[in-house]
Amino acid sequence: MALKQKIASMNMAAISRGIIKPHDAVKLFRRLEFILSRKLSKGGRELRKSQVDFICEALDPKNSRAWTSVFFPTEILYPFGIIPLSLEILSGMFSTVGLSEQFLDKAGSIGIPNTMCSFHRMLVGLAHSKHFALPELVGATSLFCDGNLKTFSETAKAGGVPFLFLDVPYEYNEGAVAYLKKQLEDAANQVAEIKKVKYSIEPIKEAVAKADEGLKRLKKVYELRKAKPQNLFRGHEMANFCFPSCYLLGSDKLIDVGDKLVRALERGGDRHKYYKRATPDAGAKRIMWMHIVPQYDTELWDLIDDGVRARVVCEEYTTPYFEGYDVSDPFGSIAKRLILHPSNGDISRRIENSIKIARDFKVDGVVHYSSWGCHQAGGNIQQIERAFEREGISFLNLNGDAVDKKNTTFGQHKTRIEAFLEKIA
Repeated sequence: MALKQKIASMNMAAISRGIIKPHDAVKLFRRLEFILSRKLSKGGRELRKSQVDFICEALDPKNSRAWTSVFFPTEILYPFGIIPLSLEILSGMFSTVGLSEQFLDKAGSIGIPNTMCSFHRMLVGLAHSKHFALPELVGATSLFCDGNLKTFSETAKAGGVPFLFLDVPYEYNEGAVAYLKKQLEDAANQVAEIKKVKYSIEPIKEAVAKADEGLKRLKKVYELRKAKPQNLFRGHEMANFCFPSCYLLGSDKLIDVGDKLVRALERGGDRHKYYKRATPDAGAKRIMWMHIVPQYDTELWDLIDDGVRARVVCEEYTTPYFEGYDVSDPFGSIAKRLILHPSNGDISRRIENSIKIARDFKVDGVVHYSSWGCHQAGGNIQQIERAFEREGISFLNLNGDAVDKKNTTFGQHKTRIEAFLEKIA
């Protein structure tokens, strides 16, 4: 990690002086990752490569891009040749290589309070850094985070580009679907105007058909992981897969990544070199991870995911919850997908979905990571904990910061995790 941080710092200094462009730095990072990822399984290397390649492509000034929130419907961007660059993903990548502090400081210098979610502080800092090629538009939804409207409108203002915002209703009914469907239709027309092309529904239908194929792969991955425990990926690798499983919807890339993951899981035998064996020890406690994971290197995983004492076998956000698209009604299908997200609406929906996953994977315990400033995820912890206790499943809530490492004390986590593992032993 020290080597990664040193090279990243050198690249950032070169970017600041105008010597290289950000996408060139990501290309160098991609080469470094080839060396550092040798411990990953073959499937893990393919997954990591696809993520870094995508960011590199999205940052290339030659390409058309949109800055988006992670749940913005990319099915209405790919048909117009626009690559969605989720600023939460970019924030996570810079945190991974140890470069979050300078962007967080930039956000602070323009009045963004430290009480805000660190992901959002980071993305505002990124937008105001002026290091990155401007997007053609910024897109966000109200889904998952009420703060999206404020922070993403600020990023659009900083870049002087159009801002598209989708208000996702909490309740699922015909009126709600119609309300969001109209917003999606209007947004697609706005994208066509921004790109100065004639609007047509056919490319949208094609993107929805690809999204449906990608969804089928995600369901297959889920079923394979449920059927046979493997040490193919470390828990945080698959927890982070929730991001590309959203921003690749509507592209060929999700189909390709899904096929590679399916092949890796069906092939078996391979393993992440951190583990001694291809499958967890028989006595390893099965852990479910809820919410996001820390984006920086942390000893946390050596405690909770060693394959001997415990193993993270599943997570909350990679679970396919949507039955499928209707290509004849692309906007209606996208609207249903967004409204039905388990983290949208009443907390009972999230609880029901999480308990289903826990049952599917027969877990012994659940760890929830409440990242600093994320009120949506952490505001109902007591209700979630009581629901799992009624199921006879032990629950641990960890407070931390997924982006800003200096806000998290590993010593406190270690003490609580050790006690948790003793409890479920």
